[in-house]
Amino acid sequence: MSKYARGGRSGRSGSGGVGTWMVPVVGALVLAGAGYGAWSYMDGIKERAVDAETGCLANAPTPQAVVFLVDETDHLSHENAIRIQSRIHDAVMTMPRYSRVTIVPFGGDTAAPLLPIFNKCLPGRSSTARIDEGSLLLEEEYKAFDAALNKMVAQLEKLPDSRTSPITEQIVRAASDPQLHWQGKARTMVIMTDGLESSIYWTRNLKLADPPGELLRDVSVEYFEIGNAKGNRFQTPQMRLEWKSWLERAGANVRITAPGYSARDS
Repeated sequence: MSKYARGGRSGRSGSGGVGTWMVPVVGALVLAGAGYGAWSYMDGIKERAVDAETGCLANAPTPQAVVFLVDETDHLSHENAIRIQSRIHDAVMTMPRYSRVTIVPFGGDTAAPLLPIFNKCLPGRSSTARIDEGSLLLEEEYKAFDAALNKMVAQLEKLPDSRTSPITEQIVRAASDPQLHWQGKARTMVIMTDGLESSIYWTRNLKLADPPGELLRDVSVEYFEIGNAKGNRFQTPQMRLEWKSWLERAGANVRITAPGYSARDS
């Protein structure tokens, strides 16, 4: 009986000892955890700091940089203008947060500078806002993007036909232009064009001059064909294959989006 009595006292004494020891330890761990959480939170805010002019992350790489090249060398129908708008809008909605969106229309004048109508990083929609981000501020960035896109689409339907269509030359210019700031962990180019380059569409062999080597190395390129009412008889499978070959010779990973072109061939 005394054995169990001593054991009981010993157990209570041991339990009390452990509790007394654990209180400051647990308290220290809580404080340390709180301190780490605060440090992590502040560090996260620092990483998400953005450049006021570009909207891009100031202390981290841009996740993705996408340049949309819009061919304005020929008049576009309302249907094609809407297709361009939808393609750009849908692509932007699926891009990682703080990716760079650059929209560059080009015409037949290769002496004119390539002026983007939009060139900023977008932070994500308001539904993705974090505690330290204002959802209204995020939404304002998208309003500016939508306004620029809508304005361009309205102008596309008023374009006159250009005398020349130097599409490859304009692609080379855009890919080589440091002012477009087309840099990111992943780079993508979407070429929205009828593909009817002056130098090939009236010939039989449909041969494009070789591009500069490595021009589009490590770049994902989508050749997004838009219809041309006057020249649709020239928009042949052979023409699309030549464009695919030209882009691959430039080093790109190519996807073709065109009527009758099988996705498995991309």
